[in-house]
Amino acid sequence: MSKLGDIVQVNSHLPIDHAGVWSMSQGGLRLAEIKAIWERHCVIHLIHTMPEFATDYDTFYDQGHVLPYPIVVENDLVGCIWHTDIIKTLANTTNVPESERGLPMADNQDNRWQFKVDECKVIQGIANDFLSTVWADE
Repeated sequence: MSKLGDIVQVNSHLPIDHAGVWSMSQGGLRLAEIKAIWERHCVIHLIHTMPEFATDYDTFYDQGHVLPYPIVVENDLVGCIWHTDIIKTLANTTNVPESERGLPMADNQDNRWQFKVDECKVIQGIANDFLSTVWADE
């Protein structure tokens, strides 16, 4: 069973490839951190591995502190998934101090803006199965 702070692999359900972060050749898996847990589902924050794209909303962990490579938890990209959407647990951040935060984005001309837009599409793809099931039950 998953725990708060777990870094997990989830299926993105979306064929997006930007900046080499995710592609079908990598099996469609993305990293996420578990932020809340219920009986059948959990809340996650999306993770990427490029510190240069971190914003002031993101939590950055240095290489080797959580995983053998740096990770950036995108605290502004939140979604709900079923526990069955979790492929594998890799690590936990509960007792790991965050290294730093990124710089604020000035405006939509910032190079990171389009990256965040693309990441929004990824979290939508990840959360789509949960959301479509919940809305279908209403």
